[in-house]
Amino acid sequence: MPIYSMRCQRGMDDHLSNDLKSGATAASTCISRVLEMPASDVQFATMAQQTQLLNLINNANIPEDLKTRWNEQVMSGAFKEVAMVQALIDNVPNLPAETRPLMEKFITMRSFDPDHAEASTQQAREMAQTMAGWRDFDSAQDQNMAPIDNIIKDNIVSTLKDNQQFNNGISNQMELDAHRGTYTINGEVLDHCGADEVSRSLRRAMPNKQATEMVSAIVNQRSFVPLLGLSMHLHPTTGAPLSEEIINSMGQMATRNMNAGLPLHVDLGASLQGNVSYKVEVKNGKAYIDAAQDVGLDSGLHPENGFQQLFGKARYTLHFECNLGTNGQPEQIENVHVVQKFIAIN
Repeated sequence: MPIYSMRCQRGMDDHLSNDLKSGATAASTCISRVLEMPASDVQFATMAQQTQLLNLINNANIPEDLKTRWNEQVMSGAFKEVAMVQALIDNVPNLPAETRPLMEKFITMRSFDPDHAEASTQQAREMAQTMAGWRDFDSAQDQNMAPIDNIIKDNIVSTLKDNQQFNNGISNQMELDAHRGTYTINGEVLDHCGADEVSRSLRRAMPNKQATEMVSAIVNQRSFVPLLGLSMHLHPTTGAPLSEEIINSMGQMATRNMNAGLPLHVDLGASLQGNVSYKVEVKNGKAYIDAAQDVGLDSGLHPENGFQQLFGKARYTLHFECNLGTNGQPEQIENVHVVQKFIAIN
């Protein structure tokens, strides 16, 4: 082969050799990246993360129903952070059954990314301590809560006597509140109606003006004022110190924590926080009244729009049994009892 040809071929070989070297380097880099992909690939990382969370849940000493539900949350992608799952394990199982869903919601609303995990964990721990005394109850069936009924009754009777004005037997306060609630009077449902319509229905149901005054004074949001008084250590009407037994009982109520700035958000007039409903049934000379109010449990998270993000509600129902004065007895509230039920927000 001519020298020129040999040089030319050698030049081509040298050129190909450089290309091959470059190609080999690129191939090596590509293979290296492929080998590294499982560690960085989102799907693989998600599977590894889910496995870690599932192991954390299944190895924990918690009830099986929690394990089942939380495993489903992990698989759906709702639970992603180890710190969040650990906060659930640490704080939910020891609470009463009715407040566990509230605690779950409170925890899952918070941020457990590295920048906020420690603060969120601390908030969960503090909230669990607050909720430890909360539970559903009916004071008519619960001896521990029974003393609360007398406090509420005394305060309501006192409230109804003070600062009440009536227009043809209808409380001015009820007329102010009429549009905010739903009234069911002897089966007739009046949903956020005007005061005139509610007043007419109530008058038709009552036997006399005195009975109308008493019942209309009860079926308004003023009825819930005594519940607010239960956050104190003094009797809301007499001002006398409450016994330790009663104070301990009141620890089971969400309202007990209101004055401490804890999560109860009380706004009796705000429809955004929950509904107010009243049911009045008249029979055999008596009125049976259920007054129900949903009160928002504030998560402490306030988005830019300024509204509170609620993690649940405490539903309070006041049950009244009233004599309407038709059987020789004076018009009076004979019995009052309160029911508390917690409702988680999905």
